Amino acid sequence: FKTWREPAPEGIKPAAALDFIIQNRLPFPLLNDFGTGGYVMYRLSDHAGNLEYKVPMDGRTNLISAELWEKEVAAFRGKPNWREYVDAVKPETIFWLTKAPLSSILTSGTEWCRVKKTAGDNGFSIFIKRAEFEARKPALGSDNCS
Repeated sequence: FKTWREPAPEGIKPAAALDFIIQNRLPFPLLNDFGTGGYVMYRLSDHAGNLEYKVPMDGRTNLISAELWEKEVAAFRGKPNWREYVDAVKPETIFWLTKAPLSSILTSGTEWCRVKKTAGDNGFSIFIKRAEFEARKPALGSDNCS
């Protein structure tokens, strides 16, 4: 009963990050990790539960192929083959835990620009492709692209 009356705190659900994606109409498809997929689906679905854009990972292990799971785990852990998950999904926006290695990898590269970083130990980073950032530069800032 308490769960129904009191929503999960911001440190558990990435509301601010999803608000940013929605309010700024960032491009899809979206790349997310296993742990955030269910919340992303909830936020991006209509009143009937239909999604305009599917998420690559939604937290249901019985629906994920072993191959895609291995790619997501490699990306989440920042393994040398991390790019395989990105290549499989072909995202326009990446939504990822800031403290996870992939966020550091993307921030240090030149292909992706971080346009939002939410606060806290469990904060999230939002990345868009550099070309998209360049087209929207006056409206969006970045800490790794200028």
